[in-house]
Amino acid sequence: MIYKIPILFYLAVFVSDFFPAKSQTFTIAAAANFREPIEKISVLFMKENPAIKVRTVFGSSGSLYQQIANHAPFDIFFSADMKYPADLYKEGLTTGEPEIYAVGQLVLWSKSNNMDSNLTVLNSADLKKIVIANPDLAPYGKSAMECLQYFRLYEKVKNKLVLAENINQAAQFAITGNCDAGLLALSQMRSAAFQGKGSYIMVPQESYSRIEQGVVSIKSEENAAAVSKFMAFMHSEKVKAIILAYGYHSGDL
Repeated sequence: MIYKIPILFYLAVFVSDFFPAKSQTFTIAAAANFREPIEKISVLFMKENPAIKVRTVFGSSGSLYQQIANHAPFDIFFSADMKYPADLYKEGLTTGEPEIYAVGQLVLWSKSNNMDSNLTVLNSADLKKIVIANPDLAPYGKSAMECLQYFRLYEKVKNKLVLAENINQAAQFAITGNCDAGLLALSQMRSAAFQGKGSYIMVPQESYSRIEQGVVSIKSEENAAAVSKFMAFMHSEKVKAIILAYGYHSGDL
């Protein structure tokens, strides 16, 4: 018996061979301090999943939170704290509760190569401008303010403070010489921009709240499968290695 295969079958094969399925794109909104790690992670993910494209947007956690709350088209939110992701979860905008993907650390950086081990150096007459991220928008800025108040330095240095929109802008003000020192993220010290420039000391952990950085996926039927695959990828050992290499403590992922 000879079976006849409908012409539509051949047409379907032709279309799939010469017009492959359109790649899927989803968008990550990430806190400025996590820029380099998430870019590396995204490149690695796309290499392993060529049919999925990852777009990244950066800013202060507070600013990104406000955009998501106003229904900006973001699919995953990497915050520099747990508060903003938790607020989105309470507002019913996420697919689940946030997870801690990293624990950040605060440093004091100066363009001088002879950084003293004591934070009282901030009160030095040699330091005219000290940059921190805006504490109302950026968790690292909030931690910087806690540090200054803990060591009773705020009143002494408040006239020197320069507020940047986010921690990356704070780092830019410092590295370009527009400010003499800055309370920044340890992860930024691992970036190429700071290699061989100035010096830094670790800010004592007891002087600021633990910087638990949370990630959450935003409700989106269109990109749900790709987002789920990326979130699973975040639990891989290769991703954890990247996070640790940038000076973060490991989170719960």
